[in-house]
Amino acid sequence: MALGNVLARLGVPRVFGEALAGTVDTGVRDPSQAALLADADGAVGAGIGAWFDGAVLTVTSRPGATPDPVEAHSGDDVVTAIVEARRDGTDAVALRLGFDPADTGDDTPLPMHRDPSLAARLPAPGLDLGAGPHTFDLIFAGSEVIRAGAVQEMRDLADATNLGVLNVFTAKGMFRWDSPYHLGTAGLQLHDFRLAGLRPGRRVLGVGLGRDETPEPLLRDAGIAPDGDWPVTRVDVDLLPDLAGVVRAAHDGPPVLGELFARLSGVAQPRYLDERVPLNPARAAADVGESLPDGGVVTLEPGTAGWWIARALPTTQIGSVRVPAAGRPGLAIAAAIVHALQGIPAVAVVEGPGGAEHTALVELARTLGVDVVVAQWGDDGDVASPEDHREQLRAALSTPGVHLLDVPVDFGPATAELVEAAGPLGAWQ
Repeated sequence: MALGNVLARLGVPRVFGEALAGTVDTGVRDPSQAALLADADGAVGAGIGAWFDGAVLTVTSRPGATPDPVEAHSGDDVVTAIVEARRDGTDAVALRLGFDPADTGDDTPLPMHRDPSLAARLPAPGLDLGAGPHTFDLIFAGSEVIRAGAVQEMRDLADATNLGVLNVFTAKGMFRWDSPYHLGTAGLQLHDFRLAGLRPGRRVLGVGLGRDETPEPLLRDAGIAPDGDWPVTRVDVDLLPDLAGVVRAAHDGPPVLGELFARLSGVAQPRYLDERVPLNPARAAADVGESLPDGGVVTLEPGTAGWWIARALPTTQIGSVRVPAAGRPGLAIAAAIVHALQGIPAVAVVEGPGGAEHTALVELARTLGVDVVVAQWGDDGDVASPEDHREQLRAALSTPGVHLLDVPVDFGPATAELVEAAGPLGAWQ
């Protein structure tokens, strides 16, 4: 079979760059743009992205990963390299193809995985199901739960055990914000984990957590270190349906919210009601969420605007906010293009006006003929009120083509209050 068909069965949905046998030609030829779109696919798309420069095929789940190329002389070599990278959590693999991609010469059944990502996992000891029952204070959940399609299984476990679920910032929307099992979203700011109740002596069940979405500075701030006190026990996402009779809560009654939820709500909730212009970032984030059509997505990249979207955008649709565990400039627009190629309405929120990379990506979106909205948050913009902001977003989302919206946002006072509540930004280091 063609190599593209093998890759698809391994979870790789598309290949950017030079055309590769068995894949749909995306039309993206520039190597730097192909690499960035593959990064976006790996970070916030399928969980795994790929690009081909005519000789080397790079398969990645982490933006900016630059593995040294290794030789692949057959389709079997490609399969082995990707399966091993997934098992070891090596983030990415680069393969110099020494065979005809149109004929791998291999029709062997391939291993299937609910989560195709190659991203490194949080190092933690595994749960011994046979030694149960096991008592825990809370569940700590990562983006693998969403990529694996296991959100309902997680909700069922919470309902069966009364365990609250603290999700990392890459897994927004796992529960509605007002669910009694939602302990908040953590991992963005330095004191998040400590304020959420992670600390030595607590018993924490970790499900689907990646290394980049559990930043080490935040763990150490909470008194947790892989080489020291370590309260997290890991369980595979595939085992979620088997846990209801094995796992139980240490507490009676419903889970108790930690201090993090109250502190962040104290910053965001009053600002949602503030209609002054320039907009505060919490109000601007809420406007984006309220304007998004069913099935639409918001994409972002590291920075102050991305921080506020990840922190303050209320989620009612699973997967509507695509937050990367790691990233680089241009990722927001690249991710919006990746989703738009699939016919998914997409809004990229960036700090604007952007530089040359943003301009080039906007031109790429126009060349590809996709529908993308780029909301540039900064000093400029003709927005009269939050309602006017929402109307502009809705109009842009309902009109074909690429639309740039300049949105006046005053980051200063709100961001200072956010830092006072939970510390400086700790993610994306």
